[in-house]
Amino acid sequence: MSKNANLTFTMMQYLTMSFVVTVVATIMTHGEMSVKTLVIGSFEGLAINIVVMKIIPVIKIATFLADSLKLKNGTFLARAFNTYIVCSILTLVISSIMVLINLGFVRNYFQIWLSAFLVLHISAFIASIIIEKPLLFLTKKIFGELP
Repeated sequence: MSKNANLTFTMMQYLTMSFVVTVVATIMTHGEMSVKTLVIGSFEGLAINIVVMKIIPVIKIATFLADSLKLKNGTFLARAFNTYIVCSILTLVISSIMVLINLGFVRNYFQIWLSAFLVLHISAFIASIIIEKPLLFLTKKIFGELP
């Protein structure tokens, strides 16, 4: 894929992951499920993802770990492993920041964050695996890179 197509794919993937995390977090906290909540939460998550990706070489870390385990590049197992590592790092940071934004640094912050992280990580990972192929197809179609 071209550089622009790859960037578009990545942004769509992160936005979708942020949307899923927002929906699940809203359900977990019995919050208001409104368009406003979903849009704001999704774009907050996307912004955090972008900042984290600029600071932490998440993809390089995932690739290094996959290579260390000798996972063959391009296989489902390698893609799933890379997605798991990327989701782990991003969800760890997003959930900690979102709990801090929404609740502040309360007495039981760590307990609240840990319970949120575990559920949000699983949700983000599953969503990322499910949406990868459709988003890849959509990106290639937008950029005219389909065979």
